[in-house]
Amino acid sequence: MADCNRCMPDRPEEEILAEIAHHKDRSIRGLFHKLRNDKQGVLKERVVEHINERLQQEQVGGYIKTTGEYEKDISNKILPKDVEECLDECVQQGDIEIENGQIRITPKGGEKLANRIKVKLEQLHKARKGSHRIKRELGYGLDFALTTKKYESGDVYQSIDIQKTLLCSLERNAQKRNPSRISVKREDLRVFERTYENRMCIGLIIDESSSMGEDKRNAALDTCLALIKFKKPSDRLKVFVYSAEAKEIPYWDILNTSLPGGTTDMRIALQTARVALRNERLNRQVYLITDTEPNTENGRYVGFEAAIPGVLREVARYRQEGITLNIIMLDDRAKPKELASHLAKINAGEVFFTSPSNLGKVVIDDYLLTRMSTGFS
Repeated sequence: MADCNRCMPDRPEEEILAEIAHHKDRSIRGLFHKLRNDKQGVLKERVVEHINERLQQEQVGGYIKTTGEYEKDISNKILPKDVEECLDECVQQGDIEIENGQIRITPKGGEKLANRIKVKLEQLHKARKGSHRIKRELGYGLDFALTTKKYESGDVYQSIDIQKTLLCSLERNAQKRNPSRISVKREDLRVFERTYENRMCIGLIIDESSSMGEDKRNAALDTCLALIKFKKPSDRLKVFVYSAEAKEIPYWDILNTSLPGGTTDMRIALQTARVALRNERLNRQVYLITDTEPNTENGRYVGFEAAIPGVLREVARYRQEGITLNIIMLDDRAKPKELASHLAKINAGEVFFTSPSNLGKVVIDDYLLTRMSTGFS
């Protein structure tokens, strides 16, 4: 997502936070190696400025002529201590913590990043309006009360109390001295009153296998932060990361958690999320973000053909337990595309094929439209 300079004021500290968040190795040593190779970036500019000041102080007379050759060579003069000293303002503001050379983005820093991404998406939405088709089954996200009322326009037929309706029909016909006849009229219809819990439980499953390159991984991270800001306060967000293994993490920890890249066990990822959402009495919507097909099961590489039956069984269990699974595919190769479409048909969820730059908009739009389509405010 490109920044809108008109709507996004220059905030160097937030740019630096974003650069840290988008670097998988969140350590002083890791940033040190990155900055030596980077040609641009707010943090690189700050480090270069810091090095200029340091080297000037080290020179007799306190002055250096910054020739073109000097500027070309300055990246080689970056030291780990320069990187840490340039992050001191972020530390003082409480946006990051540094311990034993490891950088941790705090919830306060995460909040700043999430607000930044929210503004980007809002500007993107204004510039490029559109909607996505949704396909949902009625009944998710609500419970029927024990009390009934007369049918009114807009009530869904699935909420009709058959027993109460027939009793009303018999009573009406009895009053007309025709007790044996059953003729149901609109006035006889009784429906269960609906008690909206007005809550959703969103499951976000993020693929961290080797196939997910830097752009895709960063887009998934930003999407998680965006959901934190766009979700209603009453809704819950559960985040899962997976490669050859899977685990649930608190959503702010997405900024400080990564799994070693490797193979892809999609079955264990789906199972971990399903078990975590099983007892939630809410409208449960799961978004699986990936760019590849499964190839691992129970920690052992088995290939696509052997891994797919377990995935299909798991997706079928989602349907049995009333959990909607939406597939977000960041690759349009034939095999992943066919797999994603097949999984969506089994579960009656949605499948989206999109790019990293549009990932956040796709997920947020679908979440908001799902809320509207199920009668949530």
